[in-house]
Amino acid sequence: MANKVRDLFLKNLIFKLLALLFAILLWWMVTSVSDPTQYKSFSVPVTMQNESALTAAGKYYTVLKNSDTVSVRVTAKRSVIDRLSSADFTATADLSRIENNSQVPVEIKINRYANQVSVGAKNYYVDVKVTNARTTQFTIEAKTTGNPADGYALGEVKSDPGVVTVTGPEDVVSSIAAVEANLDVSKANRKLSKSVALKYLDKSGEAVDTTNLTTSVQSVDVSAEVFATKTVPVTVNQSESPANGLNLVSVTVSPQSIQIMGNATDLNKVTEITIPASAVNLSKITATSDISVDISSYLPSGIKPVDPNQSKVTVIVTLEGQVTRQFDIPTANLTIQKLPSGYQGKFESQTVTVSITGSGSEINELQAENITGSVDASGLTAGSHTVRVKLNLKEDLLTPETTTRLTVSSQ
Repeated sequence: MANKVRDLFLKNLIFKLLALLFAILLWWMVTSVSDPTQYKSFSVPVTMQNESALTAAGKYYTVLKNSDTVSVRVTAKRSVIDRLSSADFTATADLSRIENNSQVPVEIKINRYANQVSVGAKNYYVDVKVTNARTTQFTIEAKTTGNPADGYALGEVKSDPGVVTVTGPEDVVSSIAAVEANLDVSKANRKLSKSVALKYLDKSGEAVDTTNLTTSVQSVDVSAEVFATKTVPVTVNQSESPANGLNLVSVTVSPQSIQIMGNATDLNKVTEITIPASAVNLSKITATSDISVDISSYLPSGIKPVDPNQSKVTVIVTLEGQVTRQFDIPTANLTIQKLPSGYQGKFESQTVTVSITGSGSEINELQAENITGSVDASGLTAGSHTVRVKLNLKEDLLTPETTTRLTVSSQ
């Protein structure tokens, strides 16, 4: 039995060995073809290190041309490469090793399969621009967008904090012209407060890239007061009179009404804004004048104009000097009153000359043929008499005593 087994094993031994060798070779070829060596590139972000090496020297850097991402070419078996991703590589740039003040060498580290992966011999760099560092403090402009609800207006708008400190490349920081915090107040009918992100703008109103800036705050609390509104007239107390010899033509206010705001309960108590006579002082005005009056002190506490520019109004005082002019009034315009019964009267002249004193505008409006008046004939008997003429004129028009001749006769 043993001889038969030995004969079976040794029979055609050479062919059997060749077959085994061929099988081994075939296995090696198959495994080599199915898992070949391959090349692949991975995009890896670069982490900047030791920034203090520059900031301690009062310098700041800016990465140029998106060079803070490198394309790493590696070699490995396909079975390994298929398992790799960008996250398996770490790229770091040490700013303390900066070359020519413009390039920072990048070190590549493989986090997995380090013994099975080869990285190309290429040198990688991050291109940077090094400038002087600058720190500046900016006042934050608290602003609003939109409009409050109908019947409401904005009061004080402010931010907390009111300033921000910015540090970064000198050219970037110096390009900042304004820092704004905008609060949306659309349809608001009560006080608003909200955390708002800051906006950095250049002198053209365009946004400044803040990627390389360090700021003391990223957002601020912006609050806006919202008040009810009401429109009221503005009047002037005219208890005083102008200086002697002057006539007050008119006192007007511009604007004649203003919109005020405040608590609704307080607003309901305000029906008008009255400027006291002492604020205008008519007795000391000698010519037509425009007088600026601050009405803020005549408003109740908590009430103020919606438009700050309307806290001052203009009082326009128009004065005229008095003039005297003679008029030849037809005696036909005079009526004879209280003439005794049985008598008739006739004026001895067709006109009576009268001097009238008043403001220029009023005197210019007078026409002799339109002026009327009367004489008192009570107690007169037949004959020629001097009678006093009484004209129908405005009280502020003055005339000296005027007489005319009247002939009385029996009927």
